[in-house]
Amino acid sequence: MDWMLVNPHINRTFSGLGTYIGDKYCIGPNCQEILVEILHKLTVEDCNVRSFRRAISFSQVIKKDLLSLLYNVKNDPKVIDLIVKILVNLTVPVECLLPLNIMLKTDQGRNTIYELNWLLTSCKEAFLDPRSTCTIIVYIQEILDKGDKISPDDCESINNFLLLLRNILHIPEVRGGAPGGGASHQNHIVWNLFSQHLDKVLIQLITNQNRSYWVMVMVQLIPLIYKDQHVGTLQRLLNHWFDEAMSESSDDNESNTSPQNYQRIADMIAKKGQIPPHKHNTNHH
Repeated sequence: MDWMLVNPHINRTFSGLGTYIGDKYCIGPNCQEILVEILHKLTVEDCNVRSFRRAISFSQVIKKDLLSLLYNVKNDPKVIDLIVKILVNLTVPVECLLPLNIMLKTDQGRNTIYELNWLLTSCKEAFLDPRSTCTIIVYIQEILDKGDKISPDDCESINNFLLLLRNILHIPEVRGGAPGGGASHQNHIVWNLFSQHLDKVLIQLITNQNRSYWVMVMVQLIPLIYKDQHVGTLQRLLNHWFDEAMSESSDDNESNTSPQNYQRIADMIAKKGQIPPHKHNTNHH
């Protein structure tokens, strides 16, 4: 397997992003240059072999290096954007990376598909850590708080954050879900997002004057958030939060924060964007 020859280089490359010294994470001096190199390798790798990302799939660099860096980098939009672009690239569905009808005909092709699916599952499991989704929500909120000063680069950043959430939620569960018969990974991530005020952020994104930058991704994201979710269950599990949100809403007959209202908003956006509601495109942007 040629990707095995890449693996030692993978660990050396990613370790240069930073390291923990005690409880403190220290960012490497060449962090940005290394991220640029990683993103470049992902974009130019052989489209029939995908050696670079297959090597990543059997390392711990996503959780140990990329997400650790994302949690700890401060006031450096370029580094944050590079991390997110890499994570978006790593979470692109397998069917968008390979000609599956051809690859499935050979043992080597089937093994490649298996290893890439393993990478996707590893990414989804890494996002069970509530810090991962919380960091994304916080960064989106910080950009939205700029108001009229939001730049085109800021809009692209929001779009990439939403692409990452879309890709993570699109990944199927293939390792049997959570251990001990608990909530599925999908439910776990969705519940984390709601506890981190995702619904308030969604409303701000939908009503923001720059929404044309990210509206198409939101049309894809919202159905994934509610896929296989029973609204009543979500409301019971997050009842304390919804009660607070509803108490802050207007005296309308229906709260702006209700899941039913979100779905109607998603359908309205989908109609405006001429995309059928509940249908999402998994192609990498």
